[in-house]
Amino acid sequence: AFNFDDLELRGIEEIEDLTSMVPNVVLIGSELTGTSNGASDPARFTMRGLPGVGVYVDGVWDANNTNNLTSGIVDIERIEVLRGPQGTLFGKNTMGGAIQIITARPAEEFGARIKATVGSEDRRDVSASVDIPFSDTLFSRWTAAGLKRDGYVQSTLIDQDYGDTDQTVVRGDILWAPNDDFSLRFILENDEISQNGIPRITSALTQGADPNTPICAQACAYNIVANAGTNPLVTPITDEIHVAGFPGGQLGEYDNRMIQTLPGFGQDADRLTLDINYNINDTLSFRSITGVREMDRKLALDFDGTEYNMLQQNQIHRDEQTTQEFQLIGNYDRVSWVVGAFYWDEESTEYQMRYSMTEFSGMASRGPCDPATGTFLVFPQPTGDFATVNAVDPCHSFIPNTPSLELHASDGVAIFGEATIALTEQLDLTVGLRQTDETRREGRFAPALPQPGSADVFPTGDPFAAAATFLDAENDFDATTGRISVQYRWSDQVMGYASYSEGYNAGRINAYTPPFFPAAFILPIREETVETIELGVKAELFDSSLRLNAALFTNDFADLHAGITTLANGRPIPLQTFLNVGEASADGGELDLTWLVNDNWRIDVGVGILDTAYESVLLPTPEQAGLGFSPNFFSVNTEFPLAPDLTYTLGAQYQTELANGGGITARLQYGWNDDYKMHPNDAITFIQESYGLLNFRLNYDSPDGRYRFTLFGDNLTDEFYLLSGFSTENLGVALNTAGRPRQVGAEFLFFVN
Repeated sequence: AFNFDDLELRGIEEIEDLTSMVPNVVLIGSELTGTSNGASDPARFTMRGLPGVGVYVDGVWDANNTNNLTSGIVDIERIEVLRGPQGTLFGKNTMGGAIQIITARPAEEFGARIKATVGSEDRRDVSASVDIPFSDTLFSRWTAAGLKRDGYVQSTLIDQDYGDTDQTVVRGDILWAPNDDFSLRFILENDEISQNGIPRITSALTQGADPNTPICAQACAYNIVANAGTNPLVTPITDEIHVAGFPGGQLGEYDNRMIQTLPGFGQDADRLTLDINYNINDTLSFRSITGVREMDRKLALDFDGTEYNMLQQNQIHRDEQTTQEFQLIGNYDRVSWVVGAFYWDEESTEYQMRYSMTEFSGMASRGPCDPATGTFLVFPQPTGDFATVNAVDPCHSFIPNTPSLELHASDGVAIFGEATIALTEQLDLTVGLRQTDETRREGRFAPALPQPGSADVFPTGDPFAAAATFLDAENDFDATTGRISVQYRWSDQVMGYASYSEGYNAGRINAYTPPFFPAAFILPIREETVETIELGVKAELFDSSLRLNAALFTNDFADLHAGITTLANGRPIPLQTFLNVGEASADGGELDLTWLVNDNWRIDVGVGILDTAYESVLLPTPEQAGLGFSPNFFSVNTEFPLAPDLTYTLGAQYQTELANGGGITARLQYGWNDDYKMHPNDAITFIQESYGLLNFRLNYDSPDGRYRFTLFGDNLTDEFYLLSGFSTENLGVALNTAGRPRQVGAEFLFFVN
């Protein structure tokens, strides 16, 4: 777990930062948007190579991780990282693990914490939390924060820095504790985020950018026009002109040639949490956790990342979620136990507007456009594909396509329980069981609201009203999963354990509709399961100056899910769909070590090793093959995406007391990730090369404990790395979202007691 000071000293300011600070954990944005695009394009979290990582905020599961990936951490008391399948102790079941975010509770006495931060890219953060007790039994905490910084990916064609941050958080937290046996906590929060655009770069040109290859995609079409010299306004798409950081090229690592001006991301999220705890007697307690989440979002996505309007997709989302959890916690003699029930109902509605050039919107069936005559011609390629020539005028016509309205929803109930029995003074046995019943729903509708004629504006009116229904399908899934663990205390300082646990993730419904398919239909996929065996030891040695946690694990999957992006059925816009890959495994180990060298020095070491592989690959079903799904999307013995073979963290911390009673704390933190694939489909994946991030913190605490002044630097070596990425042959470019370069700044933290 990371408490408030741990988060500050390690430079963990967003959940995404855990990727370089926790071994065998990768938390990044989706391949298409670089952030999270809701149910259809979620951010991708993995632990130990396992997908399906749940995020909980004050005990409430968040179905949509959009708000958690890059949102600034405000008023957090601690963050807990739980690896492996979860589900017998609390809430929603998860396969990969869980991240628990716990916010600071209202204090019983008046106090305040005010923090101001300035730094690179004109960073200007201010946050304040105030504890106000109304009586001896009623307490409150009020928090407000404004987080701003400029973007860091520069367009060389317009005055725009993509990737800026403008976030506002307001939270009210009320705690009523009339006696020692009862407490009621009510939290209401609003979180607003806006961003001018996703910080995307073109990392490479793909096969489809070259007219001399069998596939002539959008990028190559521009090159045909440019090479012919028939239109002086068309610049060829080449490595030297468009690829960021290309040796001898025109663009730096953080440059692009995008001309998008419509704000790229906007979000307005509300959270309501009600947490009730009641001690029925000395051995039995009850807990109720109610969560309501509502979120509205807008996204503007330039899919080609160039100055040309090949393809843009604007989206409006509404996400709604309700969860209810009940727990009974008890202990009697040698047995401690928890029994619970969990209910959830969540849905995400997406209004999508697509804009593409004339010939592209027609799936290239009309062939290329002759810029001299403005007519479409057939241009056969060796594979039978058609090259698309996009001149400025008269051929170029950036037109709206047919808008779409999608619904992604799930609801379900689960009963879970876990009991630990002290068989002897040294030996404990833990047994857990969970029953999950879930319904997945997919809807595709014709929206009543027409999309604007221009891609530079969002429409007015109700985007979620449907004029007609293409399909509205449901599928039911259920599973019984369990966990068993044995813990043995070799001494007061050393404990060993062995555990077996089962994870489960419900199946999905892939939905396909016009205009890219003649009629609406669905292709469901089966649920995925994992069996995990773990052996470990936890020790505190040498008068607790050395803390050691070590684990070895193996994970065996059946019907593993994988999201792919393909041009099935000749579709020009990448089609996102899910498949059952087959059987797979993820084996490895972890080591976490903390050494308190003396009163001044502390050393932290974390190491994660991982070996993942698809062991057997299912052939596409006849229905999938009919859509053009290839059997070589996945290969036996290839590794998972987002699963680096080696990760490690190193931390050195020094603290001392000054003569005036104040204190100095300095920490150097380094996190390293081996290279890994960005996408499961080998045909379009992009490799994140190995990289390491070096952070530094220097704190001065005043003698009276009233304030703290901090100098900090993140990514001090100015390492270039990616947060997401994919390539596609239909556009001819590989697009990626870049991480922030070196950041330096200062922070002032003031306490009022």
